[in-house]
Amino acid sequence: MPNPAIFDSQNESIYRLQTSGPGPSGELPLEAEFQRSAPSGTLFGWTENAGMGWNPKTLGRSEFLILSTQGGICNGDGSPVALG
Repeated sequence: MPNPAIFDSQNESIYRLQTSGPGPSGELPLEAEFQRSAPSGTLFGWTENAGMGWNPKTLGRSEFLILSTQGGICNGDGSPVALG
């Protein structure tokens, strides 16, 4: 049995949502040779990593696959370690 109060809230604050925020600072290290020779998945992965908060200066290091059902993994300070 539906509860109309759930769908007809008189509380206008539920419509004020933050849908975006400031992005990470820095630039991806995308030299011309990298763009010509690197697999497209690398570029995609780097944009995902930078978008979730990784420091762009750390991209290009050795990378490892962490397979888990946990979702994303974060450091104690909330900074990302792995995509979810």
